[in-house]
Amino acid sequence: MPAEFENCIRKGGRVRTISGPSKKFGLSKDQYVRLCFLKGKTYRGEVRTKHLEKELSKR
Repeated sequence: MPAEFENCIRKGGRVRTISGPSKKFGLSKDQYVRLCFLKGKTYRGEVRTKHLEKELSKR
């Protein structure tokens, strides 16, 4: 994760998860990103892929 994002979490920022699809955040259907909000600023984490959903659908 980006250092600024981790610092935001350590300082007590609120973390929210945004799931795709989202044009605003540049996410495709199977992606998500975590955002940290602290003192009016937003810190973006890494874009991740939803692996668990894909694995469960294969069973």
